[in-house]
Amino acid sequence: LCNALVDMYAKCGMLAELQEVFDKLPTQDLISWTSLIGGYAECGHVQEALDCFYNMQSKGIYPDAIAWNTIIASYVNDGEFHDAIQLYQQMQHSNVDPNSVSFVTLLGICCVLTSIQRGLSLHAYIVEYGFDTDLSINSTLVSMYGKCHRIPDAQSVFNHKNPRNVVLWNSMMTVYVESGQDIDCLYLYEQMVSMDVKPNDVTFINALGASASLASLPHGMDIHSKVIRYSLESQVLLGTALFNMYGKCGSIRNARKIFDNLLFRDLVTWNAMLSVYVLNALVKDAFALYEQMSGSNVIPDKFTYNTVLSACCGESDLEQGHQIHTDIIFYGIEIQAGIGTGLIGMYNKCGSVEAARKEFERQHCKDLALWNIMLAGYVQSNMATKAIQLYVEMVDSKIHPNEFTFTAVVCACSTLANLAQGKEVHIAVVDGGYET
Repeated sequence: LCNALVDMYAKCGMLAELQEVFDKLPTQDLISWTSLIGGYAECGHVQEALDCFYNMQSKGIYPDAIAWNTIIASYVNDGEFHDAIQLYQQMQHSNVDPNSVSFVTLLGICCVLTSIQRGLSLHAYIVEYGFDTDLSINSTLVSMYGKCHRIPDAQSVFNHKNPRNVVLWNSMMTVYVESGQDIDCLYLYEQMVSMDVKPNDVTFINALGASASLASLPHGMDIHSKVIRYSLESQVLLGTALFNMYGKCGSIRNARKIFDNLLFRDLVTWNAMLSVYVLNALVKDAFALYEQMSGSNVIPDKFTYNTVLSACCGESDLEQGHQIHTDIIFYGIEIQAGIGTGLIGMYNKCGSVEAARKEFERQHCKDLALWNIMLAGYVQSNMATKAIQLYVEMVDSKIHPNEFTFTAVVCACSTLANLAQGKEVHIAVVDGGYET
């Protein structure tokens, strides 16, 4: 009963009560210690979890695989992947054999770090310990090889596992989508359906993503019909994938219909619909949706503003651009990296290069993208002299130009017939290794 109480408070995140019950236990065994460690870990108190982990051992109670997995997972959830690997190595030195959860967690680290050598080493251990028949491990192996761009290895793991559950099928489909092999993803989807494997939301999201990338409306509509058959259309992520597919296939009416029928719309959903309008150059619809979003108590983010700013493409949109800039200042997003580039690009496209330069000067950290977008504004506005002056400032600021920079400056030199400056740029092009 006492261990059950410790476990309950741990899962509820009630750390004070958890510690109090634990301290009053007549016997603090491995189960109660593991619950205590897990409680701290779940609440993000990683150091406290580690202190308990070592305190437990100082009292002569040594961790099993479950306890090791708990503390390793706490570091993974905290983003401390290298520390998690070091703990796994300590686990090995303690002669505690890993279990399936251990391998799934460690392979997940390899996915994040794209560490193929460690992944290959783990795969060898998985075979050695006899876990190569475990479906969850095989699914994670497929994902790991995909993240490390080893598609044939992912296919090998997938092909050698039979029978396959929906998670394994989804893992292989995700690998294909993320590597741009959209036709292979759709072929796998059709193969899965033909084998009477019941698809889930992840299956359909992958297949719709592949259809969207291929702009294949027939495939997308067929998948939509199956989504309806399984009554999954109202799910937010799946609904977003559906209208995104229709949007990329140019079927805007269907995209908007699905968007409007969603029972719940989060920020990601609004941003995706906004992107559909911008992708299809439906500027007025994009602005109208942005206004609707602003009135729906949804706080926009950097992606929202960069998307709607990219819709401003002429002098007639300058007033709307000013309003968006005001909103950005109101929400305090102007200082975020990437917003400055979007604002400068908007003012350039709307013909207000002076406003673009003013925004450029306000940026504290000017990266290459920021310099390039300002440079492009001058070139597009036939302000070649200012473009060259900006290029000189850029070089003086120790910013290394790239191919885009040189192309813009060469255009400016050509406009001015400035042979001397053009030769200097040519030398810089050669020195930078951009001459082919």
